[in-house]
Amino acid sequence: MLCEKPLAPNAEDARTIVNACKKSRVGLGTAFPCRYSPPLMAVKQMIAAGQYGNIYAAACTNNGQFPGGWFAQMKLAGGGATMDHTVHVADVMRWITGKEFTKVYCENGTLLHPGVAIDDLGSLHSK
Repeated sequence: MLCEKPLAPNAEDARTIVNACKKSRVGLGTAFPCRYSPPLMAVKQMIAAGQYGNIYAAACTNNGQFPGGWFAQMKLAGGGATMDHTVHVADVMRWITGKEFTKVYCENGTLLHPGVAIDDLGSLHSK
């Protein structure tokens, strides 16, 4: 079963899904569509071929949309824009470099859509 993220609106529901898949012997995965973006696939190949030498730093941006509705409700969304978008950027960085993060620092808040009770903007830095 291929799921988008978040897998479920809360940890208990997520465990129920995982356990049901285990019991039924069904594979469970998260969709990471950025890995199939032709420009990102090309960058991965160039880095793997050594075309850029050692990578010491990178900057990434995910300019997603804020659709409102359930997305703006923490209980239903499971997290705000930072959680929703960071997973894709983090996955791409790990996939391209083959390295794991050792430290992460984040600042986020509600800055673009006043009145919503969930973050709509975030900035992360990692090592």
